[in-house]
Amino acid sequence: MMKLFKKLTAVTMAIAATLTMAVSCGGDGGESKTPAGESGKTPTSTQEPTSIDSSKTALNVAVFNSGLGTVYFDEMAKDFTEYVKDKSYETGKTGVQIIPYKEKEKLKPGTLDTSILSSENVLYFLDQGNYTKYAGGNYFAKVTDIVNEKYLDEDGNIANDTKKAATQSIKDTMLDGYAECFDYNGTGEYYAIPFWVSVPGIIYDAELFDEHGYFFKADGKLGATLADIKDKKCSAGPDGELGTADDGLPTTWNDFVSLMNYMVNDNVTPFTWDSAHEYQRSGVFTQIWANYEGYENFMLNYTFNGTDTDPAIGEITESSFLKLANQQGRKAAIKAFYDIAKDTGYYSRKAESGGNDHLGAQEEYITSVPDNKPIAMFMEQSYWESEARSVFSDLVEEDYENYAYGEHDYRFMPIPNFTGVEGIATQTNIGKDKRVIVGRGADSYIAISAKNKNANYDVQVKVAKDFIKFIQQRDQLINFTKNTGCFRSFKYAPNEKEASGYTKYLQSISKYIAEGARLTSNLPLAEKRRKNESLFDETNNAFAFVVKTTTGKLYDPFSYFKNESNKDKTVDDCFADFKTAFNEEFNK
Repeated sequence: MMKLFKKLTAVTMAIAATLTMAVSCGGDGGESKTPAGESGKTPTSTQEPTSIDSSKTALNVAVFNSGLGTVYFDEMAKDFTEYVKDKSYETGKTGVQIIPYKEKEKLKPGTLDTSILSSENVLYFLDQGNYTKYAGGNYFAKVTDIVNEKYLDEDGNIANDTKKAATQSIKDTMLDGYAECFDYNGTGEYYAIPFWVSVPGIIYDAELFDEHGYFFKADGKLGATLADIKDKKCSAGPDGELGTADDGLPTTWNDFVSLMNYMVNDNVTPFTWDSAHEYQRSGVFTQIWANYEGYENFMLNYTFNGTDTDPAIGEITESSFLKLANQQGRKAAIKAFYDIAKDTGYYSRKAESGGNDHLGAQEEYITSVPDNKPIAMFMEQSYWESEARSVFSDLVEEDYENYAYGEHDYRFMPIPNFTGVEGIATQTNIGKDKRVIVGRGADSYIAISAKNKNANYDVQVKVAKDFIKFIQQRDQLINFTKNTGCFRSFKYAPNEKEASGYTKYLQSISKYIAEGARLTSNLPLAEKRRKNESLFDETNNAFAFVVKTTTGKLYDPFSYFKNESNKDKTVDDCFADFKTAFNEEFNK
């Protein structure tokens, strides 16, 4: 796909700068990374609107209708059509009419190959896919001209509008690493621009924590409240410093287990999650693994170039990357899921039985307190609130006003330290500036079709390029984050007022990163990854965790420990089984 990018520290610095004041944002086949539709409803194919305005130039746009929903796109389209309402792209017509095609199945990598050929859509907003394949196969048109054009001012706004000097291009504003990765085979040609980044993790209900005293006091005992945290009468949390985002939260994994026991005794269920798809739990597994290892060690899994701080692993190259299976962060994550799996009181029945898909899990979690069946925590992606908009709306109609979208105080749970945990080597990556947050979605992009049935293709390409340029300005980037819970893969720093428009959950991620936590990228930086995108596909992410059973592969430790044949297995057994399966999977 792309040429090797080696300046890893710069990736984090750029992302951190993007998020300091608020927040920022491969595979070819399988289940989508963002599996639901707008407002938490199953997406359907829709070509809108049905009434065509012949006085305006049409732009046919395909929008992947999944976890991000399409609210963000509707806002983009509305703003753009207002912006060009007096512009003429062809004789006898003024302004633009956006005709969106909101679809999921036909825009997946496995079906896009054929659907794009018979489509009238010119512009594509895609969730994932093999960039090398589509660029090299002439499925996408070159967008090199607009990628390199300097049309943005120093603040990221359109210079023609602000009357300031045009000093930046789309390429200039990409987070470090993306420009190199989207440079097709090092030719200097671009066939798409990066789209979004999501953050998987554990969400906790801060209002429930406050009401039940689930925060830790300064003496290490439970019972603290938000008021105690404000007064700094609480534990310092995993980073060891008072006055930061993790104050009052579990310092160690042992503390986290104590918290779950405390909740169960208080008739509160600690967890629920999507039990129909392993990738949600895999995302939390990866957060634990990355946080234990630290940024440099973890990113070796994407660069295959460097030296692990564990002497038993040592130097990693394209030919020795299999040694990464031995990273102790993976074992720490296995231990975490072992502890959760061994006590059925720690999770809802639907979370175990397969009775929850992503939408059901969101609804179960959000409505748990109003239904007097409280659940404290949830495993999901950062777009979850946007995906569950209809659930929040329904609760507001039932007079639960504090459950309006973005109003309830949900927060991101920092991963506790693995110190003093039985069977796990003591974590050394500890401190405010050593925390890690995993980012996902590097293989999402926006592209222009090169193969389609559109009769007005050349004109629509001009409009499509203007649309792309328009949505790269700073205000549009900020609005995207506000409307999705995800981040664009570009450098932008909302001010305090703009950040206040984000949900409380997004604000909590913002604060955590602004304090020094480093956001990783899942860009395919290693040549082996780029040339084998199917093998390293992160839909289920076998590279993070995989084991083989008599009935197939499992991609998270919870599934492993709940499998009947593994009911007596230990953490060490699971780690050994993983390493065996990992070597079989990737020794190719």
